[in-house]
Amino acid sequence: MANSDKAEGGYPWRIMLVGCLCLQAVACWNGEFNVEQGEAGNFWEPLHYLLYGTGVQNFEWSKEYAIRAPVYLAPLYGFGMVGKLLGLSKLGVLYVMRYLLGACGSLSLYSMARASEGVLGGRAAAMGFWLAASNQCVALYMGRVGVDTFTSMLHCLMVAAWFKGRHVRLVWLCAATVLLRPSFLCVVGAMGLIVAQQV
Repeated sequence: MANSDKAEGGYPWRIMLVGCLCLQAVACWNGEFNVEQGEAGNFWEPLHYLLYGTGVQNFEWSKEYAIRAPVYLAPLYGFGMVGKLLGLSKLGVLYVMRYLLGACGSLSLYSMARASEGVLGGRAAAMGFWLAASNQCVALYMGRVGVDTFTSMLHCLMVAAWFKGRHVRLVWLCAATVLLRPSFLCVVGAMGLIVAQQV
């Protein structure tokens, strides 16, 4: 391939990535605040507690149980502190985190699509990338402050590592995903059997 930026058929991958990032920016800006709220997936509440010392809602969570997933909250806390030190409002800090997560999600989706190009071909990889990037559900969850956002990024990177034959990276990504979402263990087990047959 003469130009590494183009798949077979001449797909301009960098332009497609910029388009995906633009879609994510619109989705993050347009997403309602309630996507961060909920009984099971509310990570904005404990993150708000870490950043500002209080909860968001009119009820306060106990200090012992407020931080349920420190592994996931640690990088978000870093993003939030940057926004806080810049003097952004609380809502501004939330939007900074949304945009950063949306950008990271777009890059992980792009990585998976480029890796699938060698397995599925350029046309299928480009079509899969655009179908996923323009899907409303994908657009909304990639910029959401929740554990599913982070695990979906890890899933994309896992598939990319699998398609590229980078098995050590695949094992580490699987371990990180199971740490965040233990229910993923059954999928990791099945994937492990398939990889073991390939090696």
